[in-house]
Amino acid sequence: MLKEYLLGELQKDYTLQKRDLGDYAKINKFILGFENEAWHVEGVGNLFSLKMKTLFGLMEMETLVLSPEEKDLSFLSCDAIHAGGTDTVIMEMDRSALHEEDLSAFEPLKEKYAYLEDYQAEPRWYDSFHLSSTICKKGKKQTEDLTKFGREYIDTYLRVLKEAAPCDPKAKREATAAYAQRLIKEGGVAVDGMTKMIGANRTEKLVAEYMFHIR
Repeated sequence: MLKEYLLGELQKDYTLQKRDLGDYAKINKFILGFENEAWHVEGVGNLFSLKMKTLFGLMEMETLVLSPEEKDLSFLSCDAIHAGGTDTVIMEMDRSALHEEDLSAFEPLKEKYAYLEDYQAEPRWYDSFHLSSTICKKGKKQTEDLTKFGREYIDTYLRVLKEAAPCDPKAKREATAAYAQRLIKEGGVAVDGMTKMIGANRTEKLVAEYMFHIR
């Protein structure tokens, strides 16, 4: 839904090098299947893609994480979920910048897509990391509008990314690690499913090395 769009937009301005995930690329067990991919985005940082499907396709989820290391901007996390006839698009920015950020560019999106129903998840630890630019929407038979919303959010993020100040990659990875390490320890939707399939140690490596590249 959003992966090919984000890849295409990144390739207009940056060189992408696909990373070898080995046996982490495809994981199938029980009723769950995961397909994982990662790229180094030259001059930016790390891009990770996860696609999860349940048996018979009753639920599908696509997750994207663009984690800047060379630019001082908080990371982008996108989730596109289809389940029970409902589409949900979650566009998050989670606090990981070294300095205060100007996120005013995202405000017009809130007004433009106010007609789409807000998605409200159960409270979890990572809520405190969500920045004001985070927007989450859902709907039935509104796939086209939700996709348009997700793509426009990506466009806005990439414009802000271009203007973001360069930063020290080591310091930026350390800032991102504050979130990633809690995700490893306390879990999230996709991470919880992965832990059940491949265990805590392998999930930790997937999150730290491939999802966020903090190691």
